[in-house]
Amino acid sequence: MEGSITNRGRPIHSREKELIYNVYKFFLEEKANRGPIIEASKAIERTAKAPKFSKRTIMRICSQLHKAAMTQVELDTLEFSSPKKKQHKTPVINIDDFDIQVVRRTVLSFYERKELPTLQKIQEELKENISFSGCIKSLRKILKKIGFIYGKVDGQKFLMERNDIANA
Repeated sequence: MEGSITNRGRPIHSREKELIYNVYKFFLEEKANRGPIIEASKAIERTAKAPKFSKRTIMRICSQLHKAAMTQVELDTLEFSSPKKKQHKTPVINIDDFDIQVVRRTVLSFYERKELPTLQKIQEELKENISFSGCIKSLRKILKKIGFIYGKVDGQKFLMERNDIANA
């Protein structure tokens, strides 16, 4: 079987190929039966049988398309939607120069108190100080952007300022 079958330049996915094959087999069965397997007056049942879907699925699709068709002039312009993979992008909170300095001082204050700063601790303190509304991933990106890196001492990771920035 050919893997790059297309429909007007658009690839036909495996589910669509299966659907087409099921409809083809249905019509072959009708040809062998020398007539319709299900009466033509039972359109929903006939439609469900050919691609091997449930009647409820066919009724739901037809109902949705009927509602969409009422708002559009021509049925040829109907667009079928399908679920897409969701891409979760982490929103990075844009913070100004003042808040960047607050973030830097917050991290350094942990060392002054002889505590190891964790992202969660930093986030909690920033929520109190500047009403920081970003998530931990956003905070990690902000810390990286302003020059903090993770270092290792005795096998333990900790947050520290890059040498070139700390010396400046």
